Amino acid sequence: MTAAVAIWSVPPAAGPRMSDNLKTTLLAALKPLMRPLVRILVRNGVSFGEFGEVLKKIYVDAAQDVLQMPDSRQSVAKLAIATGLTRLEVSRLLTESEEDAE
Repeated sequence: MTAAVAIWSVPPAAGPRMSDNLKTTLLAALKPLMRPLVRILVRNGVSFGEFGEVLKKIYVDAAQDVLQMPDSRQSVAKLAIATGLTRLEVSRLLTESEEDAE
C-alpha cells in the first residue's frame, strides 16, 4: 500500500458508494496497523466490548467531522447511515459526548 492511499481523502458523498477495490485496500491496511494496538490492549486487560465502545464513539465523532455542513447540525439518521450504527446507538453516543464536554 502506498502512502497516497493511506491519506487519500474520500468526499463525504462517496462513503456508501466507495469502490470495492479501495475499501478492500483500506480494510487490509487495518490489520497491520491494529495488531500492535490490540496486543497492548489484551496485555492490559481491555476487552473487545470496551474497545468496541471506544471505537463507536470515535466513528460517530469522525463522521460528524466529515459530514458536517456549514451552519447545520448533523442528523442522527445521517450519522447512523454513515457509521452503520443504529440511530439509538448514535443518539446515546452523542448524548454521552455532550455530557463529557460539560
